[in-house]
Amino acid sequence: MLELESFQAEMTASWEGREDTYTVAWQSPDSFHVLYPNAVAHYESGQETEITDHGFVEAIAIGERIYTRQCAAEGEDCQPWEENARERIYMPGSHFGQLDPLWTIELLGLVSDAQTVGQGDVGGVACTRLRGGADVVQASIRSMRRAEESRGPLDWGEECTGRATTVGGERVEECHNLTLDEYIAKIQESAAEEGFSDPVPIEIWVGEDDRRVRRFNLLQYAPVEVVAMSFTFSRFNEVTVQPPK
Repeated sequence: MLELESFQAEMTASWEGREDTYTVAWQSPDSFHVLYPNAVAHYESGQETEITDHGFVEAIAIGERIYTRQCAAEGEDCQPWEENARERIYMPGSHFGQLDPLWTIELLGLVSDAQTVGQGDVGGVACTRLRGGADVVQASIRSMRRAEESRGPLDWGEECTGRATTVGGERVEECHNLTLDEYIAKIQESAAEEGFSDPVPIEIWVGEDDRRVRRFNLLQYAPVEVVAMSFTFSRFNEVTVQPPK
């Protein structure tokens, strides 16, 4: 899968009683065309979570530029495209890069104790179905390292210490840009605090003829309201990511 020049991944996540689908078209080395629901969750102590839908966000990232627009529905009633420098880390639409399809490919390389459990069909392709376990956190870390190796040093955010100095009568915090290793350390700490299981149970459909992964399911992502995530792969070496017209 890592030898592919392009592909499309669709991720379906079940959370807070709803199901959302995110579509990511990827082209080597790191161009993306992303469409995802702009749903905002509001948490109030002792109350049910309120989710507000704001239509869809579409984003295209090519080189150092990113193009984004807001749509009332998928491809409908869209606002004009906005062009900006491609800042933050390496993936539009996700602060932590979860939508980067390469972390899912890395995950597939970390599957342990895999066992064949039968056959299945994905998009008309006959597949062998496997089950095993995989380290989600380590897959994300590998993907981040691969992204930085591909593009050079990336922006992993800023950290400010609790210490503050007084400058011109104002208190100023001491801040510095995070390195990738520092960012990874924070992810590992957060995963431990939130109780991510290791390894996560996973089910995979592999094409019987071409041995390409067509689908995989994370059967238990985390001990929160995200109860399942399913990924479907298609358009192998058929995706071309271009700036909007």
